[in-house]
Amino acid sequence: QVLAQLRDRKRDRLLLDMDLAEAISEEAERQAGQLDEFRQALRACLRTLTDSNRELVERRYLRSMSIADISTAANRTASAVKVALLRTRRQLADCVQMRMAAEGES
Repeated sequence: QVLAQLRDRKRDRLLLDMDLAEAISEEAERQAGQLDEFRQALRACLRTLTDSNRELVERRYLRSMSIADISTAANRTASAVKVALLRTRRQLADCVQMRMAAEGES
């Protein structure tokens, strides 16, 4: 009986592990879907930016340029570049949030 009980406990542990693995898998799929939605929303929102703001974002985040280098290239002060990037990030965040919320409603 002791051996049977140990065997049953191992089987129960295995079932729990399978349930856990399935739950983790489902969560990973859900998060992957959310990430795809986020990327689509971000792409759409980037297209709504003015050319100058899109260029600032590209220089900072795609080319990894420093604020000083961007300010020199754009003929703007470093402070002006920082403020423009801050406002652009806020605009993008609001846009993405609205698109994701609208996507969730449909």
